[in-house]
Amino acid sequence: MSPPRQPDPPNRPPADAAQSRQVSDRSVPAATTSTPADSAGELRARLDHDVATELAALDSGLTPVLRSGDPGMLLRDLSGDVAAAVRRPPLAAQQALVACRDPNASLGIILDTFRQDPALTQKLLGHANSPFYSAGHGAVNSLHAAAQRVGTGGLHAVLMTAMVEGLLCRPGPEYEVMAQKVWSHMVRTAPIARLLGRTVGLPAETCYTLGLLHDLGKLIIFDRLSALRTATRQTLRLPRPFLTELLGRLHGPIGGVAALAWNLDVESARAIAAHPRTSYRRYQDSWYGQLGVTLEESEGERIGQVLALAEWWDLATIRGEAKEMETFWARSGLTLPIDDCGLALLQYA
Repeated sequence: MSPPRQPDPPNRPPADAAQSRQVSDRSVPAATTSTPADSAGELRARLDHDVATELAALDSGLTPVLRSGDPGMLLRDLSGDVAAAVRRPPLAAQQALVACRDPNASLGIILDTFRQDPALTQKLLGHANSPFYSAGHGAVNSLHAAAQRVGTGGLHAVLMTAMVEGLLCRPGPEYEVMAQKVWSHMVRTAPIARLLGRTVGLPAETCYTLGLLHDLGKLIIFDRLSALRTATRQTLRLPRPFLTELLGRLHGPIGGVAALAWNLDVESARAIAAHPRTSYRRYQDSWYGQLGVTLEESEGERIGQVLALAEWWDLATIRGEAKEMETFWARSGLTLPIDDCGLALLQYA
């Protein structure tokens, strides 16, 4: 059964299409400045409201002992300004992002920003020589050739990878394995999302990037655990059921907030926030219904569906679970072409 429909927010103009400059024919999510000024603010307000609602629900389930202990401490920490707590990228990555989104920046200027960080240059060469790009082609050894091969969308994916890797932290021995599993799942989900995006006519590199970022909210939560561990000089003791529920409830909206903090466009932030399909109608149905736009016509909604499908397929594969496509489609409210997606996913069976 679909989640209950949320109250409609005030009318707003449709977001402009994400603007990108092409080195090749691959697209890149644009900065939030490419959308109407109030679009990001409206989404941020909705996300903040949902974070507060979920925190209140979690707090109501705590005993007085847990509320005064580490679980309550974590909830109080997350009730602050999440966006302000999101770690900012290294300077070289920030400059490279600005250059990638500048329609007047030459490829030489963009690559100069990459050269400021040896790790970025290595990641770009590795991305260009990955099977997705190198099939039928030889290896590239120069940054210029690598950039020409992957396009602006590929450059953006490299930068997002570096930024997310910067969130990997030390939340304490009990949680480091969980954090690493989340990261490994994000890395595996990205190429599946790219394949699905290409299959259904969405920007493949955008789907790859958002596949990499889809569980960003979980890494933010682990990063806050790490910060509290440093502040208290001890690892927080959290009941596993509590932490599991917290991650499930909060990673969507917190991931959306973090995406906006990193200046991703509104549609990308909405896709990240809505990929847990229990909550997708909060960020999709009501707003698009106000505009007379169906879910199928929204690129952000379709990318959110791609993320949900890629995530489910990866987890089902890792866990050895049966992959009942029709059941998942019905449960998750997907409108993607099931037969086309099923054929594409055979590559990751």
